[in-house]
Amino acid sequence: MSKLVLAFSYFISKLFSKKINEIKEVTDDIAALKFNKKINVNQNDELGDLFNNVNIMSKRLEDNIKELNKANIKLKEDLIEKEKQENARKKLIANISHEFKTPLTIISGYSQLMLSEAKDEENKKSLNVMISESERLSNLVHEFLELSKLESGNIKLNKEKVDINTLINNKPRILIMTKYDLCDKNETEKFVKYYEEKGYVVVKYDLNTKTSFNDLLDLSRNLLEDKMKKREEKGLKRTTIKALVVGIPNVGKSTLINKIVGKKSAVVGNKPGVTKNLNWVRASKDIELLDSPGILWPKLEQEKVAYNLASMTAIKEEILDKQDVAVYIIKTLYNLYPKKLEEFYGITSIIDFEEVFNIIAKKKGLLQKGGIPNYDRVIDLIINDIKSGKISSITFDRISHE
Repeated sequence: MSKLVLAFSYFISKLFSKKINEIKEVTDDIAALKFNKKINVNQNDELGDLFNNVNIMSKRLEDNIKELNKANIKLKEDLIEKEKQENARKKLIANISHEFKTPLTIISGYSQLMLSEAKDEENKKSLNVMISESERLSNLVHEFLELSKLESGNIKLNKEKVDINTLINNKPRILIMTKYDLCDKNETEKFVKYYEEKGYVVVKYDLNTKTSFNDLLDLSRNLLEDKMKKREEKGLKRTTIKALVVGIPNVGKSTLINKIVGKKSAVVGNKPGVTKNLNWVRASKDIELLDSPGILWPKLEQEKVAYNLASMTAIKEEILDKQDVAVYIIKTLYNLYPKKLEEFYGITSIIDFEEVFNIIAKKKGLLQKGGIPNYDRVIDLIINDIKSGKISSITFDRISHE
């Protein structure tokens, strides 16, 4: 009897080992993305269910990989087609530009010749219009040609530090002080006086109010009224006013545009780098605004300037250590606004910053198990209190009289 049991056990063991080896072979093939082999299922127990599930898994993986391959082929075809269309577009731009350039030069030349001989005032006005429009179209064609060269890689861009005042030259400009509600009013008035004495038109806005911003559009029209009248005297129509909205990151440029337009036309966010591209937005029938990414100096040479910008989250958090920024905020509040520091954090003197962080952690309940201060949360709290405007009526920057 015992020999029979042993023989039966041996038979079961061999059968089980055979199936296990079969599973191993199939799963090895699946791992190598080969799906030809299947396990023979000839039993209706738990082991049979396992074999069947392995076969089902293999089939599903095979089907999914086939679909993925089809999708990859389609993606490659789409990319090739897109590249063809892009090349055709570039070629069209280049061809159109070349085809227009010569006729425009001829029209402009003949118009100037006729103008030199014209005696009738109406004819002179008409010829001036023709010359002006020919020049405008010629400039547009030139820009198209430059764009074509740029896209083809025939123009090499040389990046260099540029003074925006030199770039703008004598164009009319309006200096807009946004987030006026968060600033120290006395210091803001000093800035207003400083820039007005330099010849700037300065306006202040609280972007959180529902106040109409139509006065800003009217101010823009008034600044360009003389130029518009000169155009009309030459027989030309008034043109659309195009204004570039430019400033450092996270000062509310896009929010200002949305307020002016009366709807969400520009993407906004309470962090630097939200606006990625240049976007034209129509503010009214005669004014268009160009929303732009925030600009900064290539290199912040003065440490104080860098920390002031970091305190108002005008530069990304990764650039300066958060702890250093929090320490700078506490120091500046202590020097310029000691009552604010006491009111918000209970700090009346600074001897050691570890102790300062301990006091803030206890006051704000930022403690870990065992009453240990959570310094990371304290640092985030200090920065966010400035970022969110919770601590308001403060200005860290000061007018330099050097």
